[in-house]
This record gives sequence, structure tokens and C-alpha cells, in this order.
Amino acid sequence: MRRGLVLWFGLACLPVGRAQRAQPDLSQFVVILNEGQTDISPRGINVRSCALVSADGRFHLERRYQQLPEPSANLKVYEYPLDSVQLQRLRAILDDEGVRRLPPFAWPPTPAVGTKFRGFEARIVRGGQVQHVGYFVGSEGTAGNQLDPATAGIKKEWKEATAALQPLFRWLQDLEASKLEPSGRESTLCSTGGDR
Repeated sequence: MRRGLVLWFGLACLPVGRAQRAQPDLSQFVVILNEGQTDISPRGINVRSCALVSADGRFHLERRYQQLPEPSANLKVYEYPLDSVQLQRLRAILDDEGVRRLPPFAWPPTPAVGTKFRGFEARIVRGGQVQHVGYFVGSEGTAGNQLDPATAGIKKEWKEATAALQPLFRWLQDLEASKLEPSGRESTLCSTGGDR
């Protein structure tokens, strides 16, 4: 059970990666975001959100919430158009030089040992390419916190990414905090459609 929960955040992002490799028409999308927090303690709370913003300003958000020991997560799907201010703010954040210079996101070494994790990743469409950036934070004792040379380099990249991506993380949090009504749409795992 513990291993399944540890991998929960990472595995939930895999369909997005497959969609990117399938190379759909990327000009139709602006960004795909994934964020989550995992707590595998006996009464831990696990939350994961993914969002897909299309070039025409449509916003698709999926939020999953699980309170252990419940075996499954509650899913809510939201879909609506962004207004011009929200879209302009998003594009300004994505075009920031600090975000553009970030190195590719590296997942933590596995197996991870610890009880609490959180992470954030963005797949930003730039022309016909995708920039994949993000960070991961684990509780003490997590493999990502060990100070071997390889992990120390990755942790430095995560620290830089955490600072550079805070405006994007806050942008997503602001939208999630809006009083949105679920749309009744089905889950797509925020896929661009290349894997369907």
C-alpha cells in the first residue's frame, strides 16, 4: 500500500507525458500543469490537480482529493473560458525569463522513503516544442533529501524552479480558489489528445 501511494503523484502525470510524445497539434495549447501533495500517514490527505489551458483560453481543471484510509479519491472536473486578464497574466508568467531558463524537470530518485511529498510541474508549449519544468519537495528522510552528489544537483535545480514557478503555482491556486461549479465533464487527465 505504501509504495502505491508514494508513486501516486508521479504516476498520475504519466498520461500527459505520453500525450506529448504522440505530438498532437501543440499550437492548440498554452500549458499543462500538474500539482499534488501526498501524505501517506494513516490519516493523510492526498490532493492532485491538473490543468490544461488551450490557445483559445479554455481552461480544463481536474482536482482529486483523498483522505486516507479511503481507498479512492473524489474527482471534480471544471471547464470554462478564461477571461482576457487571466490569460494575459498567464502568458506574462510563462514568458518570464526566469521560467524560460529553467532546466528540464528531473523526478526524484526512487524508491523514496518518507511520508509527505509535494510537487509541481508545467509543460509549456513554445512554438512546436514543449518545455518541461517543475520541482519536488519531500519530508525529511525522503530519498530526494539525501545529499549524494546527484541528488544535491537536482535539489539545487528544484530550489531554483520553486522560486521561478511560484507565480505560476499561485496563478493555478487562485483559479482553484475561485468559486467554480463542477462542469460535469469527464476526466481527461488533462491530456492534449495524442494518447486517445
